[in-house]
Amino acid sequence: MLLPGVRSVDVDLAEGAVIVTSDGPLDVDQVREAIDEAGYSLEG
Repeated sequence: MLLPGVRSVDVDLAEGAVIVTSDGPLDVDQVREAIDEAGYSLEG
C-alpha cells in the first residue's frame, strides 16, 4: 500500500522502531494497514 505524501520510511528492526517522514499528517489507520500488509504490526 502506498501512502500519499510519504517521503521516506526508516526501520530499525533491532529497536523495533520505524520513522516515517511525510509531507504532512498521516491517517493512523492507513499507516497501520500499510504496516500490517508488510507483515509487521504497529503497537501503541
